[in-house]
Amino acid sequence: RNGGLVVTDFSSGQHWTGFGYLTQAVGLDPKEAAELLGLPLDNRREWTPRKKPSKAELFRQALASRVNTELATVPAFDETHASAVLEKMEAFYAGKERGYLRQRGFNAHPDTITAIGLGVDESGNIAILQRHVREDGSIVPHNIKVRMAKGEQRYKYAFTGVGQGYYIYWPADVRLVLLVEGELNGATAALVGRECMGDKLGVIGLPGSSSKLTLPLIELIKDYGVAVLTDDDEAGIKLMRYLKATLRQHGIHALIPPLTKGRRPKDKDGFGQRDLNDEMVRRGQNFPGYFERMLKHLRCTLTGPRGAN
Repeated sequence: RNGGLVVTDFSSGQHWTGFGYLTQAVGLDPKEAAELLGLPLDNRREWTPRKKPSKAELFRQALASRVNTELATVPAFDETHASAVLEKMEAFYAGKERGYLRQRGFNAHPDTITAIGLGVDESGNIAILQRHVREDGSIVPHNIKVRMAKGEQRYKYAFTGVGQGYYIYWPADVRLVLLVEGELNGATAALVGRECMGDKLGVIGLPGSSSKLTLPLIELIKDYGVAVLTDDDEAGIKLMRYLKATLRQHGIHALIPPLTKGRRPKDKDGFGQRDLNDEMVRRGQNFPGYFERMLKHLRCTLTGPRGAN
C-alpha cells in the first residue's frame, strides 16, 4: 500500500504495516524490525491493528451517508385549534353519503369508521383526521385532510395555514407498529388490523413520500416492533430508505416485509404492484385474510422490547 508492505491476518481480519506486524504481532524490538525492513528507525510509521468492517456494516454506513435523515419540527400546540379540529371531525360522522367511502373499501359500521379516524363531509368526500405527537408523548389533533371523490384536485385541508400532521391510530395495547405511506393506506391497515390483531396494531400514516419524522413520533414507537410499508414507485422507495436510515440512527431496526419486488409477502397476484387501499378495493372480502398472513409474518419475524405477539 503506497509503496509499503501490508500484512493481513485473514483469520481475524486485522491489518498491519510490515513494521507494525513485526513489532506488535511477532514481538520484535523496534530497532530489529526497522533493520530487517531496511527502514530508518526515526521514519517508521506505526499502524494500530484494526478489524475489517463486515459487508453489512459497510452497507449500513453507505446507506446512511447517502440518505438525508433530517427530522421535522413539531408545531406549537394550540388547545383552541385542537378543539376546533375535533368539533369539525365530529360533524363528519359517517352516517350518510357513504358511497365513496364504501367504494374505497370502508364498509364497516359508522362507529368503527370514527374509531379509526375517518369521516365523510357533506359532499361524500372522505375526511381523515391528522394528529401530532407532542414532546410529552400525548397525541393531539392537528388538521383534517379530505380525499376528494371527484375532480382533478385529489386532496384539500379543512384548516389552512397550519400545515399537516400524520394519520395516527394508536389503540390501548400496541405490540406492532406499521409505518405506512399515505393516510388512506394507514386507515386501511387500522381497519383490517382491528379485525386481525384487536388493539395490538398501531399505525402511522405518513402524508406523502416527502414526509419526515419528528423526534416525539420516534420516541412513541421506539419500544415496539416496527415495519415499514411504502409504495413500489421511485418516491416510495426513497421514503422507505429515509425511514430505515432515520429509525436506525435512533436505535430502531425496522423491518421491510418481503414483497413480490422485495418488500411484501409474495403471492400469485403480485401484491407489491399496488398500495394497501388499492389492494383492499381489488381483493374485497379476500383482503383481510391476506393482510392477516402478512401480519403473521411480521409477528414471527420482528419483535421489539415489548414484543409483537
